Amino acid sequence: MSPQNNQAALAALNGVRPVLAHFDKPRSAEDLAADIIDLWTGAERSLQALVGTSSLTGQQLIRAARQAEVITIDQAHSLLEFLAARDRANRTSYKPTQADGEAAVDGFKALEAGFSAPGPAKQASPAAPARAVYTPRTPAPVKPQPPPQPVSPYAPPSAGGGYRQPPAYAGKRMAGPPTIEMPGSFASAEAFLQAGAADTAGCLVLDINLPGLSGFQLQRQLMASGRKSPVIFITAHDDEVTRAEAGRIGSVAYFRKPFDGKVFLREIVRALKGN
Repeated sequence: MSPQNNQAALAALNGVRPVLAHFDKPRSAEDLAADIIDLWTGAERSLQALVGTSSLTGQQLIRAARQAEVITIDQAHSLLEFLAARDRANRTSYKPTQADGEAAVDGFKALEAGFSAPGPAKQASPAAPARAVYTPRTPAPVKPQPPPQPVSPYAPPSAGGGYRQPPAYAGKRMAGPPTIEMPGSFASAEAFLQAGAADTAGCLVLDINLPGLSGFQLQRQLMASGRKSPVIFITAHDDEVTRAEAGRIGSVAYFRKPFDGKVFLREIVRALKGN
């Protein structure tokens, strides 16, 4: 990360720092929503400066910052909670709570803390020439001999595996034992909630990148309302941050597209038996 990027990122945080003082005072839900949105705007600009692009926003921006290793996994988690609070605050029908305000402040401070991290590691790294001798890494690609690739993508989350089937599977009978008839599919999380399907669902298969509310946001909302149906997440955008967040909010399985349909069915059966 260049010094210019670092300075621009700090300037973006400093620009909204006065908003932090508002969170210590009681005020209306409308004012709290505005402060959460303003604070996120500064944090997002700071992340864009760190990554070096203004074309990314939201989860994609947090993912890019994590992949570029300009934030830690803990910072990414805090920022995802911050983003979820901002998304809720953006809904006119929603009244932000104290927990939303705390998520915003915690996310802001987590990002800010990265700038004050000590830098002795860089000084202790007069091993710049050693990096040039990165040749030993050449055999590294050979070591990870393609392990049984069916295992990695299709194993349960604990084994780093994943499922990838769009919700279009719902409502159809699928080939291969066991055969399960799924109760219904919905084009969006909002349609699912409006239909009241959460009250009768035995197992949910949620695509993480849904239009409107994301699969993660829907799961958090269901957890907050006390519903505990087992959840299987699917996504085409797999990375360390997404996998960690899926596990943190209680998924029983996680699949990357494309996937093995039979393995997917086994995970659903296991989830239903556990439920």
